[in-house]
Amino acid sequence: MLDVVLPVFGLILAGYAAGKTPLFQPAVLVGLDRFVLYAAVPSLLFRTLAKSGVARAIEPGILLAYFGGCFAAMAVAYVVGRRVLRLKADASGIFAMGGSFGNTVLMGIPLIYTIYGERGLVVMSNVTAFHSALLFPLATLLVSAGRADAAASAAKALQATLWSMLRNPIIIAIVLGLLAGLVGVAPPGPLDRILEMLGLAAVPAALFALGAGQAHYRVAGDVGEMAAVSAIKLLLHPLIVWLLAGPVLGLEPATAGTVVLAAAMPVGINVYLMARQHDCHVASAGSAMIVTTALSLLTVGVLLGWLPGGR
Repeated sequence: MLDVVLPVFGLILAGYAAGKTPLFQPAVLVGLDRFVLYAAVPSLLFRTLAKSGVARAIEPGILLAYFGGCFAAMAVAYVVGRRVLRLKADASGIFAMGGSFGNTVLMGIPLIYTIYGERGLVVMSNVTAFHSALLFPLATLLVSAGRADAAASAAKALQATLWSMLRNPIIIAIVLGLLAGLVGVAPPGPLDRILEMLGLAAVPAALFALGAGQAHYRVAGDVGEMAAVSAIKLLLHPLIVWLLAGPVLGLEPATAGTVVLAAAMPVGINVYLMARQHDCHVASAGSAMIVTTALSLLTVGVLLGWLPGGR
């Protein structure tokens, strides 16, 4: 467990330390983030899906287990936000997204690839392909409903989400990889080698970029709120996914382990970006991202102690 967890979080910590120096200011990190999101991770996903074949790529059981857990965690978080923490309706929408929307790309894909190999990437392609498409409009609807403009804002959110998906390099890589696997066309030798080399850079670059980015956010907000969102995102969400993946749907061990680990990822940066977009609950959303990322060192480590072994 330590052999897997310590190098992963060590890279995040190294990025965090670098982010505190003048060498890795936000303007510099933009280039690193773009390399990860537009070159390294898409290459890793495309190459894996193109070679694995389409038959294993889209699996309804994975979608039911993971997103069933997301919707349940979001519902619980919304109720906790409104009834327990007494947040406003729109702020409860942001809080609900924080309880269900994890960092599946910058942290989830590198960690899961390290543990479960190419099978983990195939499973994660199911998660990332539908992650924003399902959770973004729902979270936007919750925020908008609190401001009494639900219908118009929901339509705009759906339109923006669809347009964002068409331009998203992760989604494009997944679709092209699925098509390549469907028709049985593998990348030719030199191109395959280039994709392989870019893919090898995905894990360290993504984790380093994640840590460096965290260095430029500050922790603020209510302690009770941070405890609540951490408990929902890091404990309740993976627990629900485990119940659905194992006892209910009976997914094979490596697949179940992957979706549970994906659910255990800390709050993703898109929660903070949505808060900024709506100018609502911004400080708390940024703090939730930082706090859950730090706590995930412990929770992910515990999970790896009893989840089915990977490659």
